[in-house]
Amino acid sequence: MRIYFIRHGESEANIQRVFSNRDVKHDLTEKGRTQTEELAVRLNGISFAGFYTSPVYRALRTAEILRNRLNLPEPCIDEGLREFDVGIFEGRSDEQSWMEHKTLWEDWLVRGEYEKRHPEGENHYDIRERFGKWLDAAAGEFGKRDVNILAVTHGALMMCALPFALKNLTPGFTFNHLLSNTAIVTAEEREDGFYCMQWDTLKIETDGSVV
Repeated sequence: MRIYFIRHGESEANIQRVFSNRDVKHDLTEKGRTQTEELAVRLNGISFAGFYTSPVYRALRTAEILRNRLNLPEPCIDEGLREFDVGIFEGRSDEQSWMEHKTLWEDWLVRGEYEKRHPEGENHYDIRERFGKWLDAAAGEFGKRDVNILAVTHGALMMCALPFALKNLTPGFTFNHLLSNTAIVTAEEREDGFYCMQWDTLKIETDGSVV
Protein backbone atom coordinates (compact mmCIF):
# COMPACT_ATOMS: atom_id res chain seq x y z
CA MET A 1 0.00 0.00 0.00
CA ARG A 2 1.31 3.42 -0.99
CA ILE A 3 -0.26 6.69 0.05
CA TYR A 4 0.11 9.89 -1.96
CA PHE A 5 -0.53 12.75 0.45
CA ILE A 6 -1.25 16.03 -1.36
CA ARG A 7 -1.18 19.53 0.04
CA HIS A 8 -4.00 21.59 -1.50
CA GLY A 9 -3.36 24.25 -4.13
CA GLU A 10 -2.75 27.88 -3.19
CA SER A 11 -5.87 29.35 -1.59
CA GLU A 12 -7.26 32.80 -0.90
CA ALA A 13 -6.52 32.16 2.78
CA ASN A 14 -2.84 31.65 1.94
CA ILE A 15 -2.70 34.98 0.13
CA GLN A 16 -4.67 36.84 2.82
CA ARG A 17 -2.69 35.10 5.60
CA VAL A 18 -5.88 34.30 7.45
CA PHE A 19 -6.49 31.27 9.66
CA SER A 20 -9.20 29.32 7.84
CA ASN A 21 -9.28 25.78 9.21
CA ARG A 22 -12.94 25.30 10.05
CA ASP A 23 -15.75 25.98 7.57
CA VAL A 24 -14.84 29.34 6.03
CA LYS A 25 -15.01 28.92 2.24
CA HIS A 26 -11.75 30.36 1.00
CA ASP A 27 -11.44 29.07 -2.56
CA LEU A 28 -8.31 28.29 -4.53
CA THR A 29 -6.67 31.22 -6.28
CA GLU A 30 -6.17 31.13 -10.04
CA LYS A 31 -2.59 30.10 -9.32
CA GLY A 32 -3.87 27.35 -7.03
CA ARG A 33 -6.13 25.99 -9.73
CA THR A 34 -3.24 26.01 -12.20
CA GLN A 35 -1.02 24.26 -9.66
CA THR A 36 -3.64 21.56 -9.23
CA GLU A 37 -4.03 21.11 -12.99
CA GLU A 38 -0.26 20.65 -13.21
CA LEU A 39 -0.38 18.20 -10.30
CA ALA A 40 -2.94 16.13 -12.19
CA VAL A 41 -0.46 15.82 -15.05
CA ARG A 42 2.19 14.55 -12.60
CA LEU A 43 -0.24 11.98 -11.19
CA ASN A 44 -1.59 10.86 -14.55
CA GLY A 45 -1.03 7.17 -15.17
CA ILE A 46 -1.15 6.18 -11.49
CA SER A 47 -4.10 3.97 -10.59
CA PHE A 48 -5.69 4.86 -7.24
CA ALA A 49 -7.75 2.31 -5.31
CA GLY A 50 -8.80 4.87 -2.69
CA PHE A 51 -9.42 8.64 -2.77
CA TYR A 52 -9.79 10.77 0.36
CA THR A 53 -9.94 14.46 1.15
CA SER A 54 -10.14 16.89 4.03
CA PRO A 55 -13.53 18.61 4.41
CA VAL A 56 -11.95 22.10 4.30
CA TYR A 57 -13.06 23.93 1.15
CA ARG A 58 -9.61 24.49 -0.39
CA ALA A 59 -8.93 20.76 -0.11
CA LEU A 60 -12.35 19.90 -1.54
CA ARG A 61 -11.70 22.16 -4.53
CA THR A 62 -8.28 20.59 -5.06
CA ALA A 63 -9.83 17.12 -4.90
CA GLU A 64 -12.56 18.17 -7.34
CA ILE A 65 -10.03 19.23 -9.97
CA LEU A 66 -8.02 16.04 -9.51
CA ARG A 67 -11.17 13.95 -9.74
CA ASN A 68 -12.19 15.55 -13.02
CA ARG A 69 -8.73 15.38 -14.59
CA LEU A 70 -7.87 11.85 -13.42
CA ASN A 71 -11.35 10.34 -13.82
CA LEU A 72 -11.53 9.38 -10.14
CA PRO A 73 -14.65 8.51 -8.14
CA GLU A 74 -16.11 10.85 -5.52
CA PRO A 75 -13.57 11.19 -2.70
CA CYS A 76 -14.31 10.05 0.82
CA ILE A 77 -14.40 13.16 3.03
CA ASP A 78 -12.68 12.49 6.34
CA GLU A 79 -12.20 14.67 9.42
CA GLY A 80 -8.89 12.96 10.07
CA LEU A 81 -7.39 14.89 7.14
CA ARG A 82 -8.68 18.33 8.23
CA GLU A 83 -6.18 21.07 9.05
CA PHE A 84 -5.71 21.49 12.79
CA ASP A 85 -8.10 23.64 14.80
CA VAL A 86 -6.52 26.95 15.83
CA GLY A 87 -9.34 27.83 18.23
CA ILE A 88 -9.84 31.54 18.88
CA PHE A 89 -7.40 32.42 16.08
CA GLU A 90 -9.81 31.13 13.43
CA GLY A 91 -10.60 33.94 10.97
CA ARG A 92 -7.79 36.18 12.22
CA SER A 93 -4.94 37.55 10.13
CA ASP A 94 -3.20 39.96 12.52
CA GLU A 95 0.53 39.76 13.15
CA GLN A 96 0.14 38.99 16.86
CA SER A 97 -1.85 35.84 16.17
CA TRP A 98 0.78 34.66 13.69
CA MET A 99 3.56 35.31 16.20
CA GLU A 100 1.75 33.22 18.81
CA HIS A 101 1.13 30.55 16.19
CA LYS A 102 4.85 30.41 15.40
CA THR A 103 5.58 29.93 19.11
CA LEU A 104 3.11 27.04 19.32
CA TRP A 105 4.68 25.51 16.22
CA GLU A 106 8.08 25.60 17.94
CA ASP A 107 6.59 24.24 21.17
CA TRP A 108 5.34 21.21 19.28
CA LEU A 109 8.02 20.42 16.71
CA VAL A 110 11.16 21.76 18.41
CA ARG A 111 10.53 21.50 22.16
CA GLY A 112 8.16 18.52 22.15
CA GLU A 113 5.55 20.27 24.32
CA TYR A 114 2.66 18.44 22.71
CA GLU A 115 0.02 19.31 25.29
CA LYS A 116 0.06 23.01 24.37
CA ARG A 117 -2.67 24.51 22.19
CA HIS A 118 -4.24 27.78 21.11
CA PRO A 119 -7.22 28.61 23.35
CA GLU A 120 -10.19 26.44 22.27
CA GLY A 121 -8.00 24.71 19.68
CA GLU A 122 -6.41 21.29 19.29
CA ASN A 123 -3.19 20.16 20.86
CA HIS A 124 -0.69 17.90 19.13
CA TYR A 125 -2.12 14.75 20.69
CA ASP A 126 -5.59 15.61 19.33
CA ILE A 127 -4.22 15.97 15.80
CA ARG A 128 -2.31 12.71 15.93
CA GLU A 129 -5.28 10.83 17.34
CA ARG A 130 -7.76 11.78 14.63
CA PHE A 131 -5.20 11.38 11.85
CA GLY A 132 -4.26 7.99 13.25
CA LYS A 133 -7.88 6.86 13.12
CA TRP A 134 -8.02 7.75 9.43
CA LEU A 135 -4.74 5.96 8.71
CA ASP A 136 -5.81 2.85 10.62
CA ALA A 137 -9.10 2.74 8.70
CA ALA A 138 -7.36 3.16 5.34
CA ALA A 139 -4.81 0.49 6.22
CA GLY A 140 -7.60 -1.79 7.36
CA GLU A 141 -9.28 -1.48 3.97
CA PHE A 142 -6.27 -1.39 1.65
CA GLY A 143 -3.25 -2.51 3.71
CA LYS A 144 -0.86 -5.30 2.69
CA ARG A 145 -1.89 -4.86 -0.95
CA ASP A 146 -0.08 -3.40 -3.95
CA VAL A 147 -2.40 -0.41 -4.32
CA ASN A 148 -2.15 3.38 -4.31
CA ILE A 149 -4.21 5.75 -2.16
CA LEU A 150 -4.67 9.49 -2.81
CA ALA A 151 -5.30 11.81 0.15
CA VAL A 152 -5.76 15.59 -0.22
CA THR A 153 -4.92 17.35 3.01
CA HIS A 154 -2.94 20.23 4.54
CA GLY A 155 0.67 21.18 5.14
CA ALA A 156 0.53 21.76 8.88
CA LEU A 157 -1.41 18.56 9.48
CA MET A 158 1.19 16.53 7.59
CA MET A 159 4.07 18.24 9.35
CA CYS A 160 2.51 17.47 12.74
CA ALA A 161 1.10 13.98 12.21
CA LEU A 162 3.42 12.26 9.75
CA PRO A 163 6.53 12.17 11.99
CA PHE A 164 4.48 9.99 14.34
CA ALA A 165 2.90 7.87 11.62
CA LEU A 166 5.93 7.28 9.37
CA LYS A 167 8.92 5.58 10.95
CA ASN A 168 11.68 7.50 9.20
CA LEU A 169 10.48 11.07 9.81
CA THR A 170 11.09 13.30 12.83
CA PRO A 171 9.39 16.51 14.00
CA GLY A 172 12.69 18.31 13.50
CA PHE A 173 12.80 17.27 9.86
CA THR A 174 9.29 18.47 9.08
CA PHE A 175 9.85 21.73 11.00
CA ASN A 176 12.78 22.49 8.70
CA HIS A 177 11.12 21.35 5.47
CA LEU A 178 7.91 23.26 4.81
CA LEU A 179 5.59 21.83 2.19
CA SER A 180 4.71 23.90 -0.87
CA ASN A 181 1.21 24.03 -2.32
CA THR A 182 0.39 20.79 -4.21
CA ALA A 183 3.46 19.12 -2.71
CA ILE A 184 3.39 15.33 -2.77
CA VAL A 185 4.42 13.23 0.22
CA THR A 186 4.51 9.51 -0.49
CA ALA A 187 4.39 6.81 2.16
CA GLU A 188 4.83 3.08 1.69
CA GLU A 189 3.69 0.29 3.97
CA ARG A 190 6.34 -2.23 5.01
CA GLU A 191 6.16 -5.21 7.37
CA ASP A 192 6.87 -3.03 10.41
CA GLY A 193 4.85 0.05 9.47
CA PHE A 194 4.78 3.02 7.12
CA TYR A 195 7.83 4.84 5.77
CA CYS A 196 8.16 8.15 3.93
CA MET A 197 9.61 7.70 0.44
CA GLN A 198 9.25 11.28 -0.84
CA TRP A 199 8.81 14.62 0.92
CA ASP A 200 7.91 17.20 -1.72
CA THR A 201 11.05 17.31 -3.89
CA LEU A 202 13.19 15.21 -1.51
CA LYS A 203 13.62 11.45 -1.67
CA ILE A 204 13.86 9.87 1.78
CA GLU A 205 15.68 6.64 2.64
CA THR A 206 14.23 4.21 5.17
CA ASP A 207 16.80 5.41 7.74
CA GLY A 208 15.56 8.99 7.33
CA SER A 209 18.49 10.25 5.29
CA VAL A 210 17.80 12.49 2.31
CA VAL A 211 18.95 11.35 -1.11
